[in-house]
Amino acid sequence: MCTDLEERGQRECGWKPGGSFDGDAGEEVATATGRSVRSRLDEAGLLMEGAAAGERQPRRVGQRRPVLASLAGRLVLSGGGTPWATLAGQRRSQLSADPLGGDGRPMDVFEYVAVMVTVVLALAVSHILTSLATMVANPERVRPYWVHFLWAVLLLGLNLQAWLVLWTLRGQSEWPVGQVVMMLVSASLIFVAARVLEPELPPGACVDLRDHFSRVRFPLFATLSIFWLFPIVGRFVFVGGHILEPATIGRLAFLGLSLSGAIVKSPTWHAMLAIVWAGLLIASLAFVRGELA
Repeated sequence: MCTDLEERGQRECGWKPGGSFDGDAGEEVATATGRSVRSRLDEAGLLMEGAAAGERQPRRVGQRRPVLASLAGRLVLSGGGTPWATLAGQRRSQLSADPLGGDGRPMDVFEYVAVMVTVVLALAVSHILTSLATMVANPERVRPYWVHFLWAVLLLGLNLQAWLVLWTLRGQSEWPVGQVVMMLVSASLIFVAARVLEPELPPGACVDLRDHFSRVRFPLFATLSIFWLFPIVGRFVFVGGHILEPATIGRLAFLGLSLSGAIVKSPTWHAMLAIVWAGLLIASLAFVRGELA
């Protein structure tokens, strides 16, 4: 065994028999050792790049794990001035980032106004759908009336129309306080109209939708008439439109229909009014879609 050790020492370390040292052999060993260390560092660098990119490096059977491979998973590529950052630093940057995945910029005025208006419109949609679902689930306690259901659908379309018109203002740079207030009041009036149209259905109670519609006819159409005044006035005051433009003509037509519904008491007229309103709503949505395109 000692003989084997001596031969191995002579071969690897440059020792000659008798205890002398061969300098050339020692330099060869040092050079080979340096190349091995550099190759291990290069391999660890490749693993660190793979860890930063989120990739798992495949390992072949029998392949030895490099010395610095355990450090590769703890080093990630940094976007700052230093080329590498610790995993703890990455965790801190993740915690300080936007939890919704945004770019960290503050909201602009349009986004702020759009959120407030959309919340109010969503309340109106929620009330209409909840009331319709309750009546559908309890048909024995509801006497249906097709005009009422049609107006419920038209109010849903009015919510969609108001939301799309809001999106057409996304390029506006200045937002006066008066315009923001008028938009919030307009959305609130749509919610009020939805609450007036859809009846409450307490447990055990019955409702006749024809009688209910006749009872709420005036407050419903009066609310819609006031609602249409806001976009018409706001268009002239804050946007600078004129009376002959298509958007203003359409809103004036909706205002006239709303006033006629509040004044005329005939159920036949209310049915015809709903049909005319539906056609005008479809045309208005097509016009807004063209503006968005």
